[in-house]
Amino acid sequence: MNEMKSKSRYFRFIPLTKLLIIIIGIALIPLVISIVKSGYLYVLDNDEFNHVQLTYLYAHGSRPYLDIYNSVYTPLFGWFLLPVFRTMGFSFATIAFTRYIMILLFAIRVVASFFIVHKIFGKRIAYLFIPMFLLDPFVVFSSMQIRPDNLMMTVYTVGLLLFTLALYKPKPASSYMAGIFLGTSLLILPKILPSIGIMLIALSVWSIIKKKYIFAGASLVGLASPFVLFAFYCLLNGSFTEMFTQAVLEAKAAYSHFPIHIPLGNFYIPDNFLVYGTMGKPLTWFYAWFLPFAACIGIFVTVMEYLKKHFIDTSGVLKLMLALSLFAQWGALFFLQVIFMQHYLPISWLYALFAAVTIDYTLTTISTYKGARATAKIALTVLAVVMILTSIRNNIHRSKMDSTNLITAFTNRWLQIPEGTYTFPNYLFRPSIFPVTYGYFIGNVPPAILNRLPNIPARIEQYQIPFLLVDEYLMSKLPVEVAAYIQNHYTRVDGDGELMTRKP
Repeated sequence: MNEMKSKSRYFRFIPLTKLLIIIIGIALIPLVISIVKSGYLYVLDNDEFNHVQLTYLYAHGSRPYLDIYNSVYTPLFGWFLLPVFRTMGFSFATIAFTRYIMILLFAIRVVASFFIVHKIFGKRIAYLFIPMFLLDPFVVFSSMQIRPDNLMMTVYTVGLLLFTLALYKPKPASSYMAGIFLGTSLLILPKILPSIGIMLIALSVWSIIKKKYIFAGASLVGLASPFVLFAFYCLLNGSFTEMFTQAVLEAKAAYSHFPIHIPLGNFYIPDNFLVYGTMGKPLTWFYAWFLPFAACIGIFVTVMEYLKKHFIDTSGVLKLMLALSLFAQWGALFFLQVIFMQHYLPISWLYALFAAVTIDYTLTTISTYKGARATAKIALTVLAVVMILTSIRNNIHRSKMDSTNLITAFTNRWLQIPEGTYTFPNYLFRPSIFPVTYGYFIGNVPPAILNRLPNIPARIEQYQIPFLLVDEYLMSKLPVEVAAYIQNHYTRVDGDGELMTRKP
């Protein structure tokens, strides 16, 4: 009886803040489960097939840049996946397992981000950051897809954590290691370049103020090391000139030749089931709009607090660095003709961070008013639980859009095109005769680039391709001479709008 009284006394006097944290913590468990379920089951994207196919071609001896038109994608992501596919085989079962790897990368990114925020902004903002980040529908949509963007972001976030820790306890060895991670993330995919550029500016300012020139030098050497090693690899296999041409000289052209224009605000339009898990204007849609505005307030608060100081400290430099990184990554989107969801990956975590700063500032401002403080905490908890429940429901809805029909279509096509059979355009898990491989629509390749690639009719004749997979839309996008050759040498299979066989 005494034991029961002591327990009831404990629950009666549990602090309000602690109770609310427990409530949100419990609600986060099913949210995380729904996020993982959505990330794992959501229908496979064409870009994911492209990156898986690159891994297949690497495994079968195709050389990056020389045999494949890699464009801005270095082979690092394909090499990262290669051990898994070599071990498990090239199948949809392995692709499904690869989604688990992407989920693990996302989990690492969330944990590393938490420690970054905790170190720079403090415990309360770090705890606010986690649910705000996980509630972002943009994050749930693309953070677990099989893309180099997700490897890039994980490596960058770990590098940023090491960089943050190194700035607080400056040692050349730790700064060198941070530089290696940051440089590797940039080498995986250049989308993180704006954040890396801001980081270099912050490092320069900090090292000059603190007179830590060796520390800064070690960071720069670490940052450059992955590029030096990769350049050496390209020089050894004779692909350096082609790598530089594709990844640097032709990058803008390759990324601008699209038949459609997807504007910056495209994914903020309502009635988007793919992003928000339901039609109309759900709470997740309102939340997606709330985050950038709240983040702007958080940046303003951060900058104003910094300007009040009469000295420059490490946390202040890092806070300004992250604020400028958000503007740099966001500003870079204005130079792109087509904005895809994965372009928001370097931005979303910063939205959540500075939105958390806004919430923290609001709670701090009203902390002197006891009644208002308690009311605000309760209201915030209720709103968070409602948002979490809505997100769970919508995530489950999205997870029902699985790849069953896609897998059936691929399986049926593989029965028609046996393993090891060449085709044009290249098909998933089949060998390639042309540098533009599966998942990279040949109609999106600028004519100037296509003209310098191998002659398509000559390649088809060389390999005596038995099957072509050319529908009417692709036929309309091919060069005139290629379309004429196909029409003269191939005939369409009845009832199949894509498959063509060679004429006798």
